[in-house]
Amino acid sequence: MNKKLTILSVIGLVALTLVTSSYSNGMSGEIFSGSPGSNGKCTNCHNNITPRGANLIVTVSEKGKITPVTQYSIGKTYTVGISISGGLATARGANSSIVNKSNGQSAGSMANLLGGKIVTKGSLNGFTHNPGTLLGAFAYDWTPSGNIDTVEIYTCAIAGLSDGNSGDQFMENKTTLSKANTGNAKLANKNSSYFYPNPVVNTMYFDKTIESVYIYNVAGKLMGQWNNIQKIDLTAISAGKYFIRYGNANNMNTESLIKM
Repeated sequence: MNKKLTILSVIGLVALTLVTSSYSNGMSGEIFSGSPGSNGKCTNCHNNITPRGANLIVTVSEKGKITPVTQYSIGKTYTVGISISGGLATARGANSSIVNKSNGQSAGSMANLLGGKIVTKGSLNGFTHNPGTLLGAFAYDWTPSGNIDTVEIYTCAIAGLSDGNSGDQFMENKTTLSKANTGNAKLANKNSSYFYPNPVVNTMYFDKTIESVYIYNVAGKLMGQWNNIQKIDLTAISAGKYFIRYGNANNMNTESLIKM
């Protein structure tokens, strides 16, 4: 009886080791970013029953710069940063792909990977962790190609316990970028305004006094409102992704805001 139990225990241990090793080193030949043409999401293999308090933040900035962008230009390279922060987890991993919104096909090339590798499924390229890490920091460079008006970045992430697929928290994000017009009108308009830094830790500044400022979370809930102000203290707002709407009655801008 004891011999049978020992054999079963060894078999179970080997199986668990293989599963853990497979998932911790990302996928091979499969993409689980949740984008069109992918194999689905991380929940194909991982459960999503344990809220661990982790947060997924995806930022896109021109390579070598830190200010996030909402538009892209052909001929430039951008860095996509993926952060899985906070919460209780011993392993964090992510999958990501960038596709043409109109047809779901890859919208450029990926290179200079941080903490991951490139996986190809047909005409779709994707990023996957290699392996999962405690810190949950990943990045890759993206160079757009073709005449594409809008691209979508699909990212799925897991914060778990390094045991294959139990006790995991699943997160997902979709970021949309539009192609910038030549001679960006917003930058050329001397009457336009801007804010910095973004991401922001505590205090955000505007280049001039702004008549009205509103900050919303991703669910559309108003988190704060300010009037006739040039700087804002955001200490009381939790880390995460938000939308900021600012300007005056005749000209309101809406942009993404990352609170660190």
